[in-house]
Amino acid sequence: MLGEIGIEVETETMEFGAYLDRINPPNWDFDAIAGAWSLSLDPNMESLFHSSNIESGQNNIAYESEEFDELATDNRAILDVDERMETLQQAAMQVAEDQVYTFMYYPTEFQAYRDNIQNHSYNSRAGLFRVQEWWIEE
Repeated sequence: MLGEIGIEVETETMEFGAYLDRINPPNWDFDAIAGAWSLSLDPNMESLFHSSNIESGQNNIAYESEEFDELATDNRAILDVDERMETLQQAAMQVAEDQVYTFMYYPTEFQAYRDNIQNHSYNSRAGLFRVQEWWIEE
């Protein structure tokens, strides 16, 4: 589809370890990559975008932002859930405003469960979230 707008793309599929070796420091051997990642249930983006993680972390795009770094550092000390959520949202907005990545899509996922499954909690990251707490009502 990128070819339709004049962008020539050559794709290369490779083993995941070799891929990581190529894109991470000190190699940074890529023009563009299509990849995927997701955050933990605690959505802290520090490992991906804090400048301290450029040389020896997951910030393989070498993103640097004083604003983001300050928000990420402040986030570590916040205990109030609402205040922390606000700080994380500000950090995410900074990443979006700086266009660190071009976010292309998020896959649509459908899940269905029988109505006799009790105590089910939906979680977008884990289809069997807290499965040990479910039970089936006969």
